[in-house]
Amino acid sequence: MKRSLLLLFLSVFVFIACQKEEVPPIPGPDPIELDLGSLTTASAYGLITDESGNPVAEAIVTLGNKTTVSDANGVFRIQHAQVRENLTQVKVEKSGYFFGGRSFRPKYEANPFVRIQLLKKVIAGEFESATGGLVELAGQEVAIDFPVDGVVDGSGQPYSGTVKVAIQYLDPTASDLDQRMPGNLLGFNDRDGERVLSTFGMVAVELTGAQDQKLQLADNKPATLTVTVPASLQSNAPASIPLWHFDESVGIWVEEGEAMLENGKYVGKVSHFSFWNCDAPFPVVHMSGSIFLNTNDNPLSGVQVRITIVSSSFSGYGWTDENGVFGGDIPAGEALVLEILDLCGEVVYTENIGPFSADVVLADLILPSSAFTNMPVNISGTLVDCDGNPVPNGYVKVMLGGTASVFYVDNTGAFSGMIQVCSATEFDLLGVDLDNLVQSNTYTFTVAQEVVTGNIEACDVELDEYIQFTLDGEEYLFTENLFLSDSIPGESFFISASGPNQSYWFNFGVNGADVGTFPCGIFYLWESNGTGGTTQVAAQNPGDISVQVTEFSLIPGELIRGTFEGDFLDSQGGSHSVDGTFKVLRDF
Repeated sequence: MKRSLLLLFLSVFVFIACQKEEVPPIPGPDPIELDLGSLTTASAYGLITDESGNPVAEAIVTLGNKTTVSDANGVFRIQHAQVRENLTQVKVEKSGYFFGGRSFRPKYEANPFVRIQLLKKVIAGEFESATGGLVELAGQEVAIDFPVDGVVDGSGQPYSGTVKVAIQYLDPTASDLDQRMPGNLLGFNDRDGERVLSTFGMVAVELTGAQDQKLQLADNKPATLTVTVPASLQSNAPASIPLWHFDESVGIWVEEGEAMLENGKYVGKVSHFSFWNCDAPFPVVHMSGSIFLNTNDNPLSGVQVRITIVSSSFSGYGWTDENGVFGGDIPAGEALVLEILDLCGEVVYTENIGPFSADVVLADLILPSSAFTNMPVNISGTLVDCDGNPVPNGYVKVMLGGTASVFYVDNTGAFSGMIQVCSATEFDLLGVDLDNLVQSNTYTFTVAQEVVTGNIEACDVELDEYIQFTLDGEEYLFTENLFLSDSIPGESFFISASGPNQSYWFNFGVNGADVGTFPCGIFYLWESNGTGGTTQVAAQNPGDISVQVTEFSLIPGELIRGTFEGDFLDSQGGSHSVDGTFKVLRDF
């Protein structure tokens, strides 16, 4: 259905006794505002990979008021973050990649498992700002026509010079679209409120200058965006369709403009660049359910759920969490097909559901073992340290071909979970101790219906360098860009570290130069909030933080280790509590 952003102003004139009187326009309905709901808490865990399925380490992952980084296995976990109950998102940022994320509703999902695939920023072409120009993606799925003198820098000033254009096309028919796109195909406009979206094509675009500085389109200088509609969707493509951009601050698609179908391609004007989407909107309701194997005390985790709209054949995807729970927004008033897919891509269950006019929780789905051509493998064991003691804070990562699954341990070190084996006869497993920053060697097991691993020793591989600390309940981990030298030789030393893409920095000084207990000399943390603002914590009296140096050397290339803890006031009088550990190689 065609959407128009033009406001039509009607003036009615009547004539009484030969005098003209203007009647004011009839007011329209008030714009609808997005309701994010009340504050609550939520957790999330998952895997961050690149487009080839390789783990992405040290990506910045944010949920509500908490931030962490993905580890060497691409794994992250955030617990008990403060979020809004109606909508929040896991945000992922990494230098060289487009923004990644997954949105969910905490009032329905308290601890979702998410898979997020980061898309590399690939330069598709460039043009001179003074003349504008056409940039096309190599496969010609996307083309952008830029206006003359239409680019500004980060401060809004006109930019003159070469403009580089990074483009990624997201195929709306791809089975991994849910991992590649931000959000969850939930949209919003101020006429109808929230809408669930069916996409005909999606694109990510970023403009940078000669010095790699970020650029944007100037006000009133739109670009023309052309997106090819896949052949399988041509018959359902409407003549005009709303355009939507992704609001990274909220985690939702926002309607802005429209595109017309021209020779199998949608063509429309856009006023800025981020992610853009050509989508048909539908009224929205929320659906959730749980999947079990054989009995309802055996949750089936990590399986894919596909929901297809019967009238249009559009599909959406999701994954079950460690409790077998899945959920998401679906179109109201539409007949749907629910399918469960194993990790081999085979459909193991099909059911016609809907239409629904209100939020719905489906009856438990209990699948028999006979439903699976490739039988799921139950894995269980215990994560221990070098002395055989249980590791209460850690996880195991199970790797099978190009897929990976993560199972967190409980406070006794026990773990259990289920994987799907397609054709392999073996799988690999490693364990990670998050408290001591060590992991096991890789274990290899033969595929069987039940695999009991026994003890997995997480003590063989230690990170070369790191600083890890908890500040006011928020965890920070630095494993790269660490630098250590003497502040005053023989009296004090200094450590500096920075996070990915210089998004946060940490300076830490110790008034000592030997093994022993010393006062902290410097404690300073600077962090970008991703929206142009920053947070800074500088200790007013760093000596309130006590440092225990357990290993010390004056020789470059050798280690300095220790721990630190204390309560302190910052430069503005705010109170803080910190404790942490460090293991850093001396540079000078």
